[in-house]
Amino acid sequence: MNEEYKDDVSFEATDSEGGEETKDSKIKKLREEIEKLRKERDEYLTGWQRAKADYVNQAKAHAEERAELIKSAARKTIITILPSLDTYDLAKGNTASWNAVDPNWRMGIEYIFQQLLGSLESEGLKKFGTIGEPFDPNLHQSIEAIPVSDRMQDNTVIAVLQSGYMLHEKVIRPAKVNVGIFTQE
Repeated sequence: MNEEYKDDVSFEATDSEGGEETKDSKIKKLREEIEKLRKERDEYLTGWQRAKADYVNQAKAHAEERAELIKSAARKTIITILPSLDTYDLAKGNTASWNAVDPNWRMGIEYIFQQLLGSLESEGLKKFGTIGEPFDPNLHQSIEAIPVSDRMQDNTVIAVLQSGYMLHEKVIRPAKVNVGIFTQE
């Protein structure tokens, strides 16, 4: 031991009554102290582990919240663009007028539309609503029931009045359709 500290430290083995402490009582006290320190260590460790788990959960929640905000912003933007997509569908649906336009101009418009639709699809947009598909009230809004004589057309889409759209597997606008209803005559 270092000489300058030798005089500062002294050990006196005494018991609780002031008498000499035995080896067994020293060991017992040290074991109690060790157990007390272990419990304290375990409490700190448990608290640290909880704090770490809370941090990880909070980080996940923030990431999910951020992703949901981005989806919400994309949805609002896409919803404002849908009328333009509908206008294109209406223009192309008027076959006589569409075919009367200069073919180069028509090809340009179709190219621009495909670019726009491709960009929207890359953001998770899916167009649906085609003639012949089964009517699904989760995807379609029935505007009119049309009597049909072919049993195969019963409860199927006969006409699409307005396309429907999904964004990330959620319907943002149902397709407006006419539905075939089988009638026996």
